[in-house]
Amino acid sequence: MSISLKNISKLYGEQAVVDDVSLEIFPGELFVLLGASGSGKTTVLRMIAGLVSPDRGEILLQERVVNDLTPQERNVGFVFQNYSLFRHMTVAENIGFGLQIRRVDRKAREEKIHHLLELIGLPGFGHRYPSQLSGGQQQRVAVARALAYEPQVLLLDEPFGALDLKTRMQLRQSLKQIHRELGVTTVMVTHDQSDAFELGDRIGIMERGKLLATGEPSDIYKRPKSEYVAQFLGAANFFTGVMQDRHVQIGSAFLPLPEGAAAPEKGERVQVLIRPEQFEIAAGRESLRGTFLGEGEIRDCLFVGGSHRMTVHVPGVVRSMAGGFGDPDPTNLSVLMGMGQGPYPVGQGEKVVVGATSFHILPYQGLHTLVGIDGSEHGEHALQFAVYLSKKTQGRLTILGVAERFLEETKAREGLAQASQAAQKELQEVATAFRRGHPAEEILNETEQNLYDLVILGTRGRHAPSRFLGSTAARVSVNAPVPTLLTPTPFQDFKKILVCISSERVRKSDIRFVGRIARNTGASVVLFHVSPEGGEKEGFFYLQQVRQILESLGLRVETKIGEGEIVGTILKEAYEGSYDLLVLGTRIGNLREAFLTNSVTSQVLSQVDRPVLILHIRPPM
Repeated sequence: MSISLKNISKLYGEQAVVDDVSLEIFPGELFVLLGASGSGKTTVLRMIAGLVSPDRGEILLQERVVNDLTPQERNVGFVFQNYSLFRHMTVAENIGFGLQIRRVDRKAREEKIHHLLELIGLPGFGHRYPSQLSGGQQQRVAVARALAYEPQVLLLDEPFGALDLKTRMQLRQSLKQIHRELGVTTVMVTHDQSDAFELGDRIGIMERGKLLATGEPSDIYKRPKSEYVAQFLGAANFFTGVMQDRHVQIGSAFLPLPEGAAAPEKGERVQVLIRPEQFEIAAGRESLRGTFLGEGEIRDCLFVGGSHRMTVHVPGVVRSMAGGFGDPDPTNLSVLMGMGQGPYPVGQGEKVVVGATSFHILPYQGLHTLVGIDGSEHGEHALQFAVYLSKKTQGRLTILGVAERFLEETKAREGLAQASQAAQKELQEVATAFRRGHPAEEILNETEQNLYDLVILGTRGRHAPSRFLGSTAARVSVNAPVPTLLTPTPFQDFKKILVCISSERVRKSDIRFVGRIARNTGASVVLFHVSPEGGEKEGFFYLQQVRQILESLGLRVETKIGEGEIVGTILKEAYEGSYDLLVLGTRIGNLREAFLTNSVTSQVLSQVDRPVLILHIRPPM
């Protein structure tokens, strides 16, 4: 039986749990929906089953719309994550329950139960109770019960979620065998990539209610269409490359495009994905089969069965973003070498050469910026900066208009349309969103529902710290999950950036974010730490750590130490040094703690007349 989902959506309140999903599942196919918790995959499954109704769109089984049919009328079998076996019934009674309520005669029922027990590998277990079975055996019984009345579709909700690794592997093999024998159309949801790769004829990746990609497991793994999909499916090394005819330049290395691959335009920036197993290491260049990338050193090496998982430091090769393996140093590469690749160095500290045997090109992903506008002059300033940064990073821009009252809605929508038209003259990817409600709450709701790298807001500037405390800018700066740029001034290029460092530590990912902006705008960076007059320079060592992170991105970095009253010293440096952007840290999630009237951040914001980028400081443990 075929399954068709046409633009289905499910909302709980204003939250889209499933957002405009369309999907075709072929007769007899085993399709796996893969996603993190909260991605919407189980809701999709329950809508197919008829346990949840879509708010929009159509569900078709064998080309018949079934939106209004009950679960019983759809003829689907559903296997729940927690088995849901009747504890007071034997295995045979559990399997035969659906047949009994359909009034199947006893002889036919017993024959079906016997056949299904053979099929799931539990012959002779019919007299036992669920409490006498292991978790894996209970799950097999749940599958048999769902198959007993010969449904045309089998739906599995995280069927291996509570099982140990060995049992999971056994059940995967059993489920594959059952599917091969019966040929029933099967849809399974899981968060485990191994389940999807081993079982799925095709897989789909879901995130925040959207279906991001579908295809054969090997194809999606090797040739993903987005950074998120690539990272979700396994460790990934990303690099920013520049096209040079039929080669991609990464640092000083030139990777040849595969035969038949379409070449982007010369000079175009691209994102290059190299999986750990697509690297190779050797003692000398003559031993490499692929393209030489650089010389490095093994920092860490773990034996993981038939291969070695390594961290290799290659100073001349810089990753463009975190790759899902937890190493903040962009010059460390994740490498996986199989035992069948011949002898290769494995000792920590050994010098090696690194090559790439294959790679995949994705479109270059710049910043995804959200800018809030309100029709004021300050909103126009914010939009100018947002367009500038989106152009410099080849990124995407979303313009959010908010009307706090119903009577303001028409004017706000008109302003949103005008802003979009202006931005589209300079950018390829511009989206708009409109909300009605309190500006701060709606901006924060938008950042929670969609993936952004930066929020930009206009501010009035130079007002009392106590007044700033209740402003939209203050609330968003503290509570948004991403950095916030506040600008009280018209647009100007970023040529010099002043990063104010305290002894409290900003997240390394945010430091790299500052580096990303500086690298794309060509700005120089000054790291500035102020010690109280006569006090110890306790932030000096952290200053050096931050400098190393930024220099590893190829940036020009200068460090300065100031003494005296902190706010006055920062403001003096900002004006005398003619900086175009100030970077400050603030406590995350606590508005009053972050912007107390006498806090450094609130005092600087109340007196400065240039853009300020707010980063988050983690509160002390």
